[in-house]
Amino acid sequence: GLVEGANKIDVPVTVKIRLGCEVSSINCSEVARAVREAGASALTIHGRTAQQGYSKNADWELIQKLTEEARADGSTIPIIGNGDILTVRNFIHIYPQKK
Repeated sequence: GLVEGANKIDVPVTVKIRLGCEVSSINCSEVARAVREAGASALTIHGRTAQQGYSKNADWELIQKLTEEARADGSTIPIIGNGDILTVRNFIHIYPQKK
């Protein structure tokens, strides 16, 4: 894949994923694991499915769960949460909970 190929020539690759395509098929745990195993330099997780668009708030609890899964697997890849951080106030509300 692209991530593995870039690693062969020592180029850092970051990957951004969504929770899944549809609410009925959330597959972010499997995709995040595959991205880590392929050797991505960092992973950004957008806290909604493609189907949801901007119709609901980002799922920061699921982003946190994915981060915990990565750490439990021994991964140190930087994981960046994405969604609904529009102001400093949003950041202050989310950040203390999600480390």
